Amino acid sequence: MLKFISNKHLKEVFRGSVLAFILKAFGAVLAFAFNIFLANILGVEGTGQYFLIISILTIVAVFGKFGLDNSLLFYVSKFRSLQEWGSIKPMVKRCYIYAVMFSLFLMGLLYSGSSWLSVQVFNKPEISGLLKFGAILVLPLVLNGLGIEHLKAHKKFVYSQFLQVVSIPLISIVLIYFLANNWKVNGALIVFGIAVTFSACLGGVIGNNETRLWKGLAESPFKGNILKSSVPFFWLSVMNLTTNWSGTIFLGVWASSSDVGIFSVANKTAMLLGFIINSVNIVVAPKFSELYYTGEKQALSYVAKKSARMMMLIAAPIVLIFILFPDMILNLYGDGFSDGAFCLQVLAIGQFVNVSAGSVGYLLLMTDNKVVASKNATVCFFVNIGLFLALVPYYGLKGAALAATLSLVVKNVLLVGLVKKHLGINFLGRDLA
Repeated sequence: MLKFISNKHLKEVFRGSVLAFILKAFGAVLAFAFNIFLANILGVEGTGQYFLIISILTIVAVFGKFGLDNSLLFYVSKFRSLQEWGSIKPMVKRCYIYAVMFSLFLMGLLYSGSSWLSVQVFNKPEISGLLKFGAILVLPLVLNGLGIEHLKAHKKFVYSQFLQVVSIPLISIVLIYFLANNWKVNGALIVFGIAVTFSACLGGVIGNNETRLWKGLAESPFKGNILKSSVPFFWLSVMNLTTNWSGTIFLGVWASSSDVGIFSVANKTAMLLGFIINSVNIVVAPKFSELYYTGEKQALSYVAKKSARMMMLIAAPIVLIFILFPDMILNLYGDGFSDGAFCLQVLAIGQFVNVSAGSVGYLLLMTDNKVVASKNATVCFFVNIGLFLALVPYYGLKGAALAATLSLVVKNVLLVGLVKKHLGINFLGRDLA
């Protein structure tokens, strides 16, 4: 192991990843516990309604962020590596202003269109009131996303991970029995709203303190078009969104709330594998930018490939547990959830492929290959939608699981190929000259 992490850059990645991994693991346990509490309180149908609303809010929030969160990560990391401290604050302010404007517009749109969505799109009029309340949460969801990426760029990994994976499930567990027992799905959404708002406010305060460290320096006006720069990041966010939430949305259209609940629980459980790659991504994203812009291409390749290998080794025993004991795991959520055993097995395989490929998406994003990554995301978006349209109406739960896994496999195969083509980094052999 010591030889494996002897490279100084990999040591930094390893140290940061260990801290992030501990917080991610703790957050994953909290999220798992919260999902169990929620499922036992709300039942299969109520759980399905809750996750359907959360899915819709997550989609709207991605449009509200419009890639500005990843632009923060990219530009702040770049300015830090080039020591252009005066450029950071103006760019951060511009990102937040645009994000607030987009969020307020989308909040009004979702609120006014909640009845139409619930009846005409999902054929579930009972969720109309839930959507109206959920519209209020779009702004804190967007601001929370920006705050987390801002802190990652400043290498404040402990703070960013606490806000991303610990604070929301921790607060939710504390409050869930007080509100959801009496108000059911409404109460669960109120709990989620309180947790997200707290996280967004705390992230904003910590991020503002970081930018104030350079208060005495002359500010350099940001000369780039931040919205144009955010488009590739936005498309990648949409792709990740469709991969993670398409099953819930398409089942919401063609299946019952119970099926939505079963799939959501199986998907959330399989996505626990994601905390491995997310833990590493937090650290390697700014590291990729640093190595690329300082011309250390060999070190960039070394860190990218070794971190991917490390993630695969960690993920292997976890995915085996999901594949061998799916019924036992899903029975923890209560009666009826074990019907998703096949879904959990298939989804776990997809997540394992995603983890094993490494941080290929961030490798393109942080090395001036945003346009390439954006074009790939567009292709993957249509592949994803096509698979769900082809499989969900005919095969229901199983079709949704197969579509999600095939989408992940296609996305990662294409990304590995693009990294080899544009950066010369070959994850399956020697690098190109």
